Amino acid sequence: MQKNESQTDRIIRGVVGAILLIIGLMSAGWLRIILVIVALALLITAYLGYCYLYKLLGFNSLEKPGAPKPEQKPAEPKPTEQKPPEPPQPPAQPPVQPPVEPPSQPPVDQGPTA
Repeated sequence: MQKNESQTDRIIRGVVGAILLIIGLMSAGWLRIILVIVALALLITAYLGYCYLYKLLGFNSLEKPGAPKPEQKPAEPKPTEQKPPEPPQPPAQPPVQPPVEPPSQPPVDQGPTA
């Protein structure tokens, strides 16, 4: 069982567990049972340094924020930010040429005109 509670977390659980145990022992009925159970759970987890609820939720107060977990490789450094690529430009259209007139033909001889 690997510990998943920080020293501060364990102290707070121990103090709150002790207070709830005292209040629970002075209470009566269902309240007494509930408070004693919660107090014992807090005191046991404070003593062991391991919380099953933390395990289920994937939480670990023993680790520093941002530190890699032991079973994980350290994160690779992120490359410097680059500008996103520009969208492709539409293909250039060829230049417009003026229409070409067909070569002129010599006039056709109609013959003698009367």
